[in-house]
Amino acid sequence: MDDFDYDTFVARGETCIRGRGFVPPVRLREYAIRWYEDGIDPEFCLAQIKVHLEKHSGWYRCGSGDKGMECVGRIIREKWLEPKRPPGFAVFNQFGEWFFE
Repeated sequence: MDDFDYDTFVARGETCIRGRGFVPPVRLREYAIRWYEDGIDPEFCLAQIKVHLEKHSGWYRCGSGDKGMECVGRIIREKWLEPKRPPGFAVFNQFGEWFFE
């Protein structure tokens, strides 16, 4: 993890964001550094950025998208810290019934 290439990560993030027709956030590198230092997988971060843009592209009409990075950063941290259940683990659904994932 010591040889992480921030420039490549930021370039990939910018490409993803530009591909949706938006201007990349100015603070993307700052976020990448914090995510990486906190042990969050860079590929996971890029995937979450893509998912966020697919679901919420209507939120971004102009500007650099720096305001949206607060939201994306929170989502990335929340999803990364979500407990992971092993396959076949029984859980309750919203109707109070057990089911296996």
